[in-house]
Amino acid sequence: SSDVCSSDLIALDEKQSLKALDDPARSKLRQALVKEYRTAFDAAVRVKDWDAARRIATDAKRLDPRAGTWFEEAFQKVPPIRNSIGMSLKAIPDGTFQMGSESGRANERPAHWRAIMKPFAMGIHEVTNAQWRRVMGDVPSGWKDDDRPVENVSWEDAAEFCRKLSQLPEERDARRNYRLPTEAEWEYACRAGSTTEFSFGGRANQLGDFGWFGDNSGATPIDEIGRAHV
Repeated sequence: SSDVCSSDLIALDEKQSLKALDDPARSKLRQALVKEYRTAFDAAVRVKDWDAARRIATDAKRLDPRAGTWFEEAFQKVPPIRNSIGMSLKAIPDGTFQMGSESGRANERPAHWRAIMKPFAMGIHEVTNAQWRRVMGDVPSGWKDDDRPVENVSWEDAAEFCRKLSQLPEERDARRNYRLPTEAEWEYACRAGSTTEFSFGGRANQLGDFGWFGDNSGATPIDEIGRAHV
């Protein structure tokens, strides 16, 4: 009906309502419903209610398959978080992915599906010596220049860094709590939606184009985070 108000449109049983209409009317009502869903979705995104946003997008997808991309597209537009010590953190949505590898090491097989139940944020770059110094005081790195990534730290050291960073007044005011990612979260973030052996494809001989490590660095340290080394 053309005089159905917007709040009623959301409450309609879409399958029953659309089934009873002829094609032009069905199309018009479908468009109106999708528009209402989009309005509700955008409102949830504005207040960062990501659980509600995902539910709305999932419901809307029944009427328009394109709604299936709303959530991921909205999350991609979220600007990185800049914290009080200069770290940039990227928001990562919840979701599912295939963890492990059928052709990898024994402890990576078999590949299996894992679910990441809640969105989280992860540092875009390595923690620098300057950032480590602000939180921990002493820098254990062999190369101590401010913009180089901190090294010579253990898992326990990194966990303590997270704990102390969480206690900084600016971070507490922003309600940011830091921890190390789980193995599943780390792989989920690194894969970035890819299904190949590596995030860039399946060829190990291309690793040197995407990473700075023992085989291609010649023992030369990274001199600045976030910059390609060639």
